[in-house]
Amino acid sequence: MVLRRRKFYPFDVDRIFEIVEEQVRRSLEFTKRIFEKHGMPEEFFEGYRVPLVDILDEGDKYIIEVELPGLRKEDIEIYTYDNILEIIAKRKIERKEEEEGIIRLERAYSGFRRAFTLPTDADVDKIKAKYENGLLIIEIPKRGESSGRKKVDVE
Repeated sequence: MVLRRRKFYPFDVDRIFEIVEEQVRRSLEFTKRIFEKHGMPEEFFEGYRVPLVDILDEGDKYIIEVELPGLRKEDIEIYTYDNILEIIAKRKIERKEEEEGIIRLERAYSGFRRAFTLPTDADVDKIKAKYENGLLIIEIPKRGESSGRKKVDVE
């Protein structure tokens, strides 16, 4: 692998993030190739993936959709505290292969933790969640009046 030097501009923040992201991607691809060459299962790398999340505002409620294929409902935990919504998922992967005279059992643990700051009008006490076909849907109702920005008169 040959790294090319690029001219660095200290105030080009977007470019800095692009460079870091590219280096991390290359590093993970290289590591994955090494493990694949030596028989590490593909599932081992699933712990490094951050699930895709969509956040929708439907007027009277917020909807958070999280793609979590391959998980069971029991693998998912959702918590709220201090106007934060936290999603935690954990999964244990086991693969057992037997050949003549050789038994191989591999285990990998994967998971993620992701937290979102909820809007001030979110009704935390009425949050509902359901998990179906690899999609976690969290419904967060809004309180009647938004406690958003208000003008204060100066006396």
